[in-house]
Amino acid sequence: MNREGWRDLINFNANSIRSWIEQGYEDAERCLKKVKDPIILRRIAQNARERKRQVLKKLDMEDFKID
Repeated sequence: MNREGWRDLINFNANSIRSWIEQGYEDAERCLKKVKDPIILRRIAQNARERKRQVLKKLDMEDFKID
């Protein structure tokens, strides 16, 4: 297929560029959301574990006991 054939295949024209950029942004955002949410949840869990460790260490230093 010649070069012009490829342009026709993807309907290349300067007026389409803006909509392609917007579509690419939306596609990337949708794909990255699948990765972003688990990363955020993992960070929250790590922060909670670290906070728990700090509190337990503080209680241990205060010789906290439960009878």
